[in-house]
Amino acid sequence: MKLQTPMRAIEDNLLLTKIGDCWGYYTIEKKTISDNNHEEREQYKQSLKNVFSELGKFSEFHIQMLPQDLELQERFADLEQDFSEEMFEIGHRYNERAVDVLTEELEQVTRYGFVIAVKLKEQLISGDQSLKNSTVQALDNVTNKALKWLNVEINTSERDFKGFLESEKEAFHILSNHAQRITENDLYFMNRYSFVRGFNIDKRQEIANRGQNISDTLIDPGTYAGMLKMNGQEDESYVSTLMLSDTELDLSYTELFEIVQNYPFPVEFHLKARTAKKTTMDRRETFTSRRFKETDREMFQNEDEDDTIVDGKYYLNQLRNERKNENIPYFFWLACFVITGKSKQEVNQRAKTIRTDMKRHDIQVVQPLADQLPLFYKFLQGQSLEFKEINWVQESTPETIAEFSIGLAHQLGSNIGPYFGRVTQGVANSVQEAISSSREIVLFHSFLANEGIQGASTDSPHISITGNTGNGKSFLTKMIFFYTSFLKGQVLMTDPKTENKKWFLEAREDPRVQENYPEFIELIDKIHFVTLDPDNEKNWGILDPISFLKGSRARDTILNIFETIVTIKDTGIDNVIRKSVDRVLTQRENGEKVGLMNVIQLLLENDNEDVRDIGENIQLKVNNSTLQLLFSNGENRTINVDDKLTIIEIEGLELPDAQTNTADQSESERNSVAVMIALAKFCEYFGMRDKSKNTTIIFDEAWTLTTAKSGSKLVKSLRRVGRSYKNQLILVTQSVADIEHENDTGNFGVSFYFDGDSERKEILQSLSMEVNDENKKELLNLKKGQCLFKDMYGRTGQLSVDCLFPEWQLAFETVDQSHSAEAERRYA
Repeated sequence: MKLQTPMRAIEDNLLLTKIGDCWGYYTIEKKTISDNNHEEREQYKQSLKNVFSELGKFSEFHIQMLPQDLELQERFADLEQDFSEEMFEIGHRYNERAVDVLTEELEQVTRYGFVIAVKLKEQLISGDQSLKNSTVQALDNVTNKALKWLNVEINTSERDFKGFLESEKEAFHILSNHAQRITENDLYFMNRYSFVRGFNIDKRQEIANRGQNISDTLIDPGTYAGMLKMNGQEDESYVSTLMLSDTELDLSYTELFEIVQNYPFPVEFHLKARTAKKTTMDRRETFTSRRFKETDREMFQNEDEDDTIVDGKYYLNQLRNERKNENIPYFFWLACFVITGKSKQEVNQRAKTIRTDMKRHDIQVVQPLADQLPLFYKFLQGQSLEFKEINWVQESTPETIAEFSIGLAHQLGSNIGPYFGRVTQGVANSVQEAISSSREIVLFHSFLANEGIQGASTDSPHISITGNTGNGKSFLTKMIFFYTSFLKGQVLMTDPKTENKKWFLEAREDPRVQENYPEFIELIDKIHFVTLDPDNEKNWGILDPISFLKGSRARDTILNIFETIVTIKDTGIDNVIRKSVDRVLTQRENGEKVGLMNVIQLLLENDNEDVRDIGENIQLKVNNSTLQLLFSNGENRTINVDDKLTIIEIEGLELPDAQTNTADQSESERNSVAVMIALAKFCEYFGMRDKSKNTTIIFDEAWTLTTAKSGSKLVKSLRRVGRSYKNQLILVTQSVADIEHENDTGNFGVSFYFDGDSERKEILQSLSMEVNDENKKELLNLKKGQCLFKDMYGRTGQLSVDCLFPEWQLAFETVDQSHSAEAERRYA
């Protein structure tokens, strides 16, 4: 059989029904709040309570949470418009593979959306006759033929909607802090969606074909108990409506809309409510109060007690007070889950999952066997409530409906970008288990914050990645490097640990990769690896600040290097060093070929023996050390800054631990820090040299800079290149302290926080999360590959990083596994 939709016509966000009702539709803005941020969650629920209290002015409203097709192919196609020409084919193939893998894992890649519809009040236009009455009279002669879009039996004019416009303004004013008016196309598709649930459809195509019969689906209501079979022209599915039949009196913290999002399959949730009339409530309160008194009297005579009666009297008194003193409305409502599947077995299994899970939340859910068709119709858009199914009718104040927390979503990242993982909740045994339990994928475009996106809480393009070694920082960093390489612009990554080239090339030569993943070989071949070996004479002076910096930038960097490698306590000697630096920089400005070795030469030629001793000391420290990378006579070659992708690795660095004080560092550690200072300045130069080009700098082991004198200033200077230069800094470091500086916070638009066991309080403070035991425990329970992610919209949640491509995983390995290590895992 074919069902008719209640819809007669739509205009903008308004739906006019065949019986003359008009509904206004609004999309509820999603909000992400950590489970453990109790105060913020309660504030959000209070704001919802206020909204529903105001909506009591209207006779009905319909809340719905719908799984929306993410249209991943279309999003990736839009993303590819920003791919560079030389990387386009590589990036496109990886996008195709990502769609294939995610579709295989999730069947349909969806993201939940929230909508509220309000039944509007009609304003009389003329005389005593209302629009609704005139419409009903006109519809008496209409046949029951299925309604077609743009081919209706009754012509619709602006006059049909005009009587509801003032009421719509009032509804939107109430909802404006939480919602926006829905678009006409989306409202049309919502009506169409009810008849194509579970079908393999293209939303854009459905909207483009608005002339079709909106309910052109054959529905089989009787063959399968507890479900309907939907038969389309080219597809079929099974649909079941599960009714919420019984709940506890107290539904505090029953955040139903969030619970539904955790199911491993798409689920709809609907709640239709009608405001109770004052006279009806007065009669019911009087009757109930009398019943309680009679029951009390009987129980007193029999010396009985009943907790249910005690609780009932408490809630009745509370309700009376709220209605009398606060004018709080009261609602009768129906709620249901709608599930779809490709087989009746799949639908029944999903129904069982929901029923079992809801029991844990003290909510009874039933799958009606013979009422599926009436329930299907009851929850269509624009269908008013008729409370014939008394067993399923719930009743409550606005506070209870607010406890369900509509709008709270598990969404992180951006609306467009490559796939980085899943939003996950709670504690899992492994990151893979966490990923498998989540349907909420995370897309993340690393450069979007630089574009001034509406709704973003920041316009900073910079990204921070912090956490202890071994928790997954490097893995995520390399994913960002690969994905960013597809975009227009240049990418420079530092590799102080000299591990990337080794692992990338080993993965490239793997026989399985050679046979199956040619796009990976092309990607690796695009990378220009620069290995700075201080034992190779060709590299001497390649990072000499005088070769690529000028003026105060050069002077400050040189003095930072000298302060790092040698301790000068004598002010007179310090003055001579500064003058020598100034003299060499002047020579450079005059076109002479000079470098840091010329500064040493001036010190060696000084009349003061103590100065000559310092000069000789520096010279001896430079000889046969990593410092040879910094000292030249101005004849050295420089690093090519024009390559699309560059990874700079430095051999022989001995970096100090993050916790090591400067005074306790060995000479080789101080020398390594000095090299990192020069490298940081080179990165700054890379980002500032051309304002017309997008540049990305991934600076690894950034904590080494903060261990040096004036190191924080160096980090700050890297960050300040920023937006005006179309430059993005990705700072990878161990401590939150390296990204938070007094009077200079907020420069990171996006942050990934892997666990740092010694600074969980600081991590939570940086995220503006409540510093409580639950949030600390969430950090403690993060597995390798999991982090707290703050996106450019200011949303924070748990991200489980997920790499879809086995050859990338192979390339991101950083530890050689011995046979014993493999056996240890196998026997675990």
